[in-house]
Amino acid sequence: MHGSATTTRTTHHTSHRQNRIRGLQGAINNPRTTHSGRSHAEQQLHHMGVKPAHPSIGTRLRHFFHLPGISHGHRSTRKTHTPYSTTHTTTRTAY
Repeated sequence: MHGSATTTRTTHHTSHRQNRIRGLQGAINNPRTTHSGRSHAEQQLHHMGVKPAHPSIGTRLRHFFHLPGISHGHRSTRKTHTPYSTTHTTTRTAY
């Protein structure tokens, strides 16, 4: 049958809701979020019945001193990849 009380499934609506929650919590912890944006995110989480996470002290300090967020292993400049192989092979044809 279609419905079962023992099976828990993640439906499209549930994953969309969780993605929205994660996005709003990310907006709260983003040091570049404005005060009004942070307040709006907290209000939306409250309406969804989720306890809003308070920003960490590091986020508050970075926002206060206008510092960028922490980059996690990303390079500031992108390394361009060459389209050709770096190993050189030579072929000779005998005439």
